Amino acid sequence: MPDMSSSMMANLNPYDSPVGVAWAHPGAIMAAAVVFPVVCAFILGLRLVARGRGRKHQGANQDADFWFMAVACLLLVGMGAVLGSGVAQNAVGYPTPAPTSNDPMAFITETTPQTTTLQKVQYIFQLLMLSCYYCVKMSVIFFYRKIFVVGSRSAFHWITIVAGVIVTIWWLAYTFAIAFDCGTNFSAHWTALVNLIEDCSDLQNVVLSLLITDLLTDILVLILPVPIVISLKMSTGRKLATIGVFALGLLATIAAAIRLAIYVNAKNLGIDPRLDQNLSVSTILYWSMIEAGISIIAISLPALAALFTGQGMATKMRSFAGIFSIRSRSSGSRSRGIAEHTGQSSTAIARKGSRSTSDRDFELLDVGHDAPVPAPSHGGITVTKSVQVESV
Repeated sequence: MPDMSSSMMANLNPYDSPVGVAWAHPGAIMAAAVVFPVVCAFILGLRLVARGRGRKHQGANQDADFWFMAVACLLLVGMGAVLGSGVAQNAVGYPTPAPTSNDPMAFITETTPQTTTLQKVQYIFQLLMLSCYYCVKMSVIFFYRKIFVVGSRSAFHWITIVAGVIVTIWWLAYTFAIAFDCGTNFSAHWTALVNLIEDCSDLQNVVLSLLITDLLTDILVLILPVPIVISLKMSTGRKLATIGVFALGLLATIAAAIRLAIYVNAKNLGIDPRLDQNLSVSTILYWSMIEAGISIIAISLPALAALFTGQGMATKMRSFAGIFSIRSRSSGSRSRGIAEHTGQSSTAIARKGSRSTSDRDFELLDVGHDAPVPAPSHGGITVTKSVQVESV
């Protein structure tokens, strides 16, 4: 029987994946480890320029979404460096080395330099990944607040606070769970499997719950603005276009779903000669990198609109600059019209004698042509909030 098993395993192609998704090859993993940090660093530079233009035209921004995104970019660079180091050492993306012993249980007590390196990469990568995902989710939440929150009494103000608390608790809980799963015996994560079994809790189920809750919190953050957009007084087509801008992060959610499917299928296979543990872990890390990179790119695109506003070469990109205008419906429309065409503060105009009501309307600006577009604020999103003015 051992001879038959050895013969069977010898005929297997280690890159034949039994989990429904192809194993990630070293070249693909290295490409993700290099390309995403480079692209995100470039986007961070563009956002710095866009942020400067927004300040020039409209004064100081609310910067929380930008700073969370900037930290996420730095963490992504760390993730790429760790992943690339693993590939360079022939550990990440490479098949599990064959055991040196004929003992069928040798995989529990034996270890190799490649496996040890992979496990170290996995441990460090997961901690960086958790913080990166947290910063991405918080950046999106603060971006929503910048656009939709009007005063501390609005329902969306409290909805985003609750969402932020949920995401923060999620981050702290799983960072602690992954970091101290083996107590202070950190080396148990990258030594023989027997040490992991004896000194650590059920790490597999911890990771499974992490992947599930990451997907769920992604969905939670994505759907936050949907009820507001649906309630806007605009055509169905424009509502779908508006939701589409926010739904760019759906691509990252798809990557998270693929990663979850890989992990569940690999976990269900257990000890199977077709399942290569090193390739399984490497592929999960690869899709984690994709999720992080796409998330940062997706949340940054709308904020880059200030670079294109007013430039004839990028008329189509203007839609990002003017797609959201939170306008006040005033009993006297003169103040609103002046504010929209001059870029003046609605508060300053209202103080000249106009009286605003609390009835607000959210409308899409028509920016599909070369007509002048109001100067962008808040990273390219034009925001005019309603103002309560007492009778003088």
